[in-house]
Amino acid sequence: NLLRLSNLEGVDAPCYKALVLPRILEQVINCKDQIAQQYLMECIIQVFPDEFHLETLSDLLEAIQQLQAGVDVKSILVALMNRLAAFAKNDPSQIPPDVDMLAVFHSHVSKLSESNLPLATFLDLQVR
Repeated sequence: NLLRLSNLEGVDAPCYKALVLPRILEQVINCKDQIAQQYLMECIIQVFPDEFHLETLSDLLEAIQQLQAGVDVKSILVALMNRLAAFAKNDPSQIPPDVDMLAVFHSHVSKLSESNLPLATFLDLQVR
């Protein structure tokens, strides 16, 4: 269903940011199932365009902080970082000048250290 939603005409970045993503993230966070949360976050990262992720980077990272303790947050963050890094490398002109991806990631990863993220995972994310 997420794939179909990502392909609907009329779902542009403002619509995604205001309507689509908040409802999806609400469902993900409220489901409380670790495996489902992991899978759905990975799907969101894969099926929606990079431009949408840039527009909603803080929202996605805040949602990651609210996932269940057993969710592999590291793999979700790495997938998102890799996807956005590839996008930035392929077409740097598409990155809005007001978006500092590194600062946004650093800010949110730092907040993860305050949660129940294992120290080794947190340190590994800081090194990436």
